[in-house]
Amino acid sequence: MLRSTTARFILLAFVLQFAVTGGVLLFVQQASQRVLDSQQHELVRELRDELTAVWHAGGEAELRQIIETRLETTHGAAEVILYAQPDGTPVAGNLGAWPTVITPKASWRSIDLYRTDSERPERMGIMATLLPDGSRLLTGHVIEANLRLVR
Repeated sequence: MLRSTTARFILLAFVLQFAVTGGVLLFVQQASQRVLDSQQHELVRELRDELTAVWHAGGEAELRQIIETRLETTHGAAEVILYAQPDGTPVAGNLGAWPTVITPKASWRSIDLYRTDSERPERMGIMATLLPDGSRLLTGHVIEANLRLVR
Protein backbone atom coordinates (compact mmCIF):
# COMPACT_ATOMS: atom_id res chain seq x y z
CA MET A 1 0.00 0.00 0.00
CA LEU A 2 2.89 2.40 0.74
CA ARG A 3 4.26 1.76 -2.73
CA SER A 4 1.63 3.91 -4.33
CA THR A 5 2.28 7.60 -4.71
CA THR A 6 -1.21 8.47 -3.47
CA ALA A 7 -0.76 6.52 -0.22
CA ARG A 8 2.63 8.15 0.46
CA PHE A 9 1.17 11.60 -0.24
CA ILE A 10 -1.75 10.99 2.14
CA LEU A 11 0.63 9.73 4.84
CA LEU A 12 2.92 12.75 4.37
CA ALA A 13 -0.06 15.15 4.53
CA PHE A 14 -1.29 13.47 7.73
CA VAL A 15 2.15 13.67 9.40
CA LEU A 16 2.59 17.33 8.42
CA GLN A 17 -0.90 18.23 9.64
CA PHE A 18 -0.25 16.44 12.93
CA ALA A 19 3.08 18.28 13.40
CA VAL A 20 1.60 21.70 12.61
CA THR A 21 -1.38 21.15 14.91
CA GLY A 22 0.92 20.01 17.72
CA GLY A 23 3.12 23.08 17.24
CA VAL A 24 0.16 25.44 17.33
CA LEU A 25 -1.23 23.82 20.49
CA LEU A 26 2.17 24.00 22.18
CA PHE A 27 2.47 27.69 21.26
CA VAL A 28 -1.01 28.48 22.62
CA GLN A 29 -0.28 26.61 25.86
CA GLN A 30 3.05 28.41 26.38
CA ALA A 31 1.59 31.83 25.54
CA SER A 32 -1.35 31.27 27.91
CA GLN A 33 0.98 30.23 30.70
CA ARG A 34 3.15 33.33 30.22
CA VAL A 35 0.09 35.59 30.35
CA LEU A 36 -1.25 33.92 33.51
CA ASP A 37 2.16 34.11 35.20
CA SER A 38 2.50 37.76 34.28
CA GLN A 39 -0.96 38.57 35.64
CA GLN A 40 -0.22 36.78 38.92
CA HIS A 41 3.09 38.60 39.35
CA GLU A 42 1.38 41.92 38.67
CA LEU A 43 -1.41 41.26 41.19
CA VAL A 44 1.11 40.44 43.91
CA ARG A 45 3.31 43.45 43.06
CA GLU A 46 0.31 45.80 43.15
CA LEU A 47 -0.78 44.42 46.53
CA ARG A 48 2.77 44.76 47.89
CA ASP A 49 3.12 48.31 46.58
CA GLU A 50 -0.26 49.34 47.97
CA LEU A 51 0.44 47.95 51.44
CA THR A 52 3.98 49.34 51.50
CA ALA A 53 2.60 52.79 50.65
CA VAL A 54 0.09 52.46 53.51
CA TRP A 55 2.93 51.60 55.90
CA HIS A 56 4.96 54.62 54.75
CA ALA A 57 1.95 56.93 55.11
CA GLY A 58 0.52 55.68 58.42
CA GLY A 59 2.92 53.24 60.04
CA GLU A 60 2.20 49.92 61.69
CA ALA A 61 -1.23 50.81 63.08
CA GLU A 62 -2.54 51.97 59.72
CA LEU A 63 -1.12 48.92 57.91
CA ARG A 64 -2.64 46.55 60.46
CA GLN A 65 -6.04 48.24 60.09
CA ILE A 66 -5.94 48.11 56.26
CA ILE A 67 -4.92 44.43 56.25
CA GLU A 68 -7.68 43.44 58.67
CA THR A 69 -10.29 45.45 56.77
CA ARG A 70 -9.17 44.09 53.42
CA LEU A 71 -9.25 40.46 54.57
CA GLU A 72 -12.67 40.90 56.21
CA THR A 73 -14.21 42.36 53.06
CA THR A 74 -12.75 39.76 50.67
CA HIS A 75 -14.05 36.73 52.65
CA GLY A 76 -11.64 34.03 51.57
CA ALA A 77 -10.59 35.54 48.27
CA ALA A 78 -7.28 34.52 46.80
CA GLU A 79 -5.17 37.21 48.52
CA VAL A 80 -2.45 36.21 50.96
CA ILE A 81 -1.07 38.81 53.36
CA LEU A 82 1.16 38.60 56.42
CA TYR A 83 2.60 41.56 58.28
CA ALA A 84 5.15 40.40 60.83
CA GLN A 85 7.61 41.78 63.37
CA PRO A 86 11.34 41.64 62.53
CA ASP A 87 11.62 38.20 64.16
CA GLY A 88 8.74 36.86 62.03
CA THR A 89 6.03 36.98 64.72
CA PRO A 90 2.69 37.64 62.97
CA VAL A 91 1.01 41.00 63.54
CA ALA A 92 -1.80 40.85 60.97
CA GLY A 93 -2.81 38.75 58.00
CA ASN A 94 -4.21 35.41 56.98
CA LEU A 95 -1.14 33.23 57.56
CA GLY A 96 -0.46 31.83 61.01
CA ALA A 97 3.32 32.20 60.86
CA TRP A 98 6.12 33.48 58.66
CA PRO A 99 7.20 30.59 56.38
CA THR A 100 10.66 29.45 57.45
CA VAL A 101 11.81 28.93 53.85
CA ILE A 102 10.99 32.52 52.85
CA THR A 103 13.61 35.20 53.49
CA PRO A 104 12.41 38.72 54.36
CA LYS A 105 13.45 39.96 50.89
CA ALA A 106 12.32 37.00 48.76
CA SER A 107 11.29 37.81 45.23
CA TRP A 108 8.54 35.83 43.48
CA ARG A 109 8.22 32.29 44.81
CA SER A 110 5.64 29.60 44.32
CA ILE A 111 4.99 27.66 47.52
CA ASP A 112 2.32 25.56 49.27
CA LEU A 113 1.03 27.26 52.44
CA TYR A 114 -1.95 27.05 54.79
CA ARG A 115 -4.08 30.15 55.20
CA THR A 116 -5.58 30.56 58.67
CA ASP A 117 -9.08 29.69 57.45
CA SER A 118 -8.01 26.70 55.34
CA GLU A 119 -7.74 23.02 56.21
CA ARG A 120 -5.42 22.17 53.33
CA PRO A 121 -2.36 23.80 51.79
CA GLU A 122 -2.79 25.91 48.68
CA ARG A 123 -0.26 26.78 45.99
CA MET A 124 0.54 30.48 46.27
CA GLY A 125 2.73 32.93 44.44
CA ILE A 126 4.31 35.23 47.03
CA MET A 127 6.77 38.09 47.48
CA ALA A 128 8.38 39.24 50.72
CA THR A 129 9.40 42.79 51.56
CA LEU A 130 11.60 44.00 54.38
CA LEU A 131 10.23 47.33 55.62
CA PRO A 132 12.61 50.09 56.80
CA ASP A 133 11.95 49.41 60.51
CA GLY A 134 12.86 45.73 60.07
CA SER A 135 9.30 44.43 60.02
CA ARG A 136 8.28 42.07 57.23
CA LEU A 137 5.47 42.08 54.71
CA LEU A 138 4.52 39.01 52.73
CA THR A 139 2.02 39.44 49.91
CA GLY A 140 0.70 36.80 47.60
CA HIS A 141 -2.09 35.26 45.63
CA VAL A 142 -3.46 31.72 45.46
CA ILE A 143 -2.51 30.33 42.04
CA GLU A 144 -4.02 26.81 42.18
CA ALA A 145 -6.79 27.60 39.69
CA ASN A 146 -4.23 28.87 37.18
CA LEU A 147 -2.13 25.72 37.61
CA ARG A 148 -5.18 23.57 36.87
CA LEU A 149 -5.91 25.64 33.77
CA VAL A 150 -2.34 25.22 32.52
CA ARG A 151 -2.51 21.46 33.11
